[in-house]
Amino acid sequence: MHYLKQLIFFLFISTSSFAQGVGIGTSNPNASAILDVNSTNKGLLLPRVTDTNKISTPAEGLMVYNRASKAPNYFDGSKWNNVADARNNYVPLEGFIKYSLGGITTVGGMAVETGQLDAIDYYNQVRLPRNQAGVNSARGLDSIVFEKEADGNSIIFTRAMLSGQLIPTIEILQFKPGATTAFYSIKLSTARILEQYVFISEKTGRLTERYSILALTIGFRDVVTGKSFSITPSTGAFGAY
Repeated sequence: MHYLKQLIFFLFISTSSFAQGVGIGTSNPNASAILDVNSTNKGLLLPRVTDTNKISTPAEGLMVYNRASKAPNYFDGSKWNNVADARNNYVPLEGFIKYSLGGITTVGGMAVETGQLDAIDYYNQVRLPRNQAGVNSARGLDSIVFEKEADGNSIIFTRAMLSGQLIPTIEILQFKPGATTAFYSIKLSTARILEQYVFISEKTGRLTERYSILALTIGFRDVVTGKSFSITPSTGAFGAY
């Protein structure tokens, strides 16, 4: 009889706890959560696996930490997905960009401003249709569109465009907020300034320059993974950054 009373009491307490939600580190779990974990100096440690394929018939919403991808993974009912892949290192919108010129000191008798200068944006632009490589087929030539505000190299860029002078290297670096070391960069080697647009930015109200730059070689470097390479668009050949 005493055992029966204890069992009934335990079932009552368990039912009450799950109805209200379970709290770890708190005596007042949030009503919307079945489990409320509270701590100021400790985290939640997920099950750690090396291969999600070893999990048989995973349930939709199942979450683990994948040692291979170095990120939490969740199952959406049909496939595994990364919550946040550290190797991709997604760029926050509030990050910033800088650029630098290398291998050149003057253009048209004017000194080049060295060091890392502020930039605004950059993106890829296909100049010619990209076709499959073949004996009689041309490859696509890619250019980079680069934006910055007026600075000490504004005349340098303009003179290089008008005279056709090549710039040995233009390196564009991507930073996280508050960082002093770039986590990603691209390097344009043997760069030609094709076009220039000058306008007042609707966002900042400042004089802004947009350049279309064609490079013989474009290098890509991911500092997080330590991976880098370059490609020569006209031939499709790969090389070092």
